[in-house]
Amino acid sequence: MQPAIKNPPRPFQGVLVEEIDLHWPVILEWVELALDRTGVGGTIDEIYSDLSFGLKQLWLVGDGFAITSLIDTRRGKTLMVNFIGGNNLESWLHELYLGIDRVAKYQGCDKIAGYGRRGWERLLRSYGFKTEIVIVSRDVNYD
Repeated sequence: MQPAIKNPPRPFQGVLVEEIDLHWPVILEWVELALDRTGVGGTIDEIYSDLSFGLKQLWLVGDGFAITSLIDTRRGKTLMVNFIGGNNLESWLHELYLGIDRVAKYQGCDKIAGYGRRGWERLLRSYGFKTEIVIVSRDVNYD
């Protein structure tokens, strides 16, 4: 069952560090769901801490949210989309894309990137995203 975002739909907006505690309870279940599904992105405590100290940014849009971070790489500055979650994704994905694109330009980024499950490839292809790397994994067997 998908957690419910209880706030009314809204346009793309950033959340100030001082307001993280106000929004954290609303997105917590979605972040936990993403962590359970992918196993990447840190722990709940690390994500909360990164948001609270401004190392990651929280964006609200429609019935959902995104968490991003800025990363300097050899290829330039990247706006990394760490998490996306919420209800009725199709109704606000385009506005999220436009907002993230504005943030990337404002921050002087060369690239927008993200990671997630395979379904994101299909959803984001129409926005110009392409798969650049593949992460493969397996559990370590101690038997």
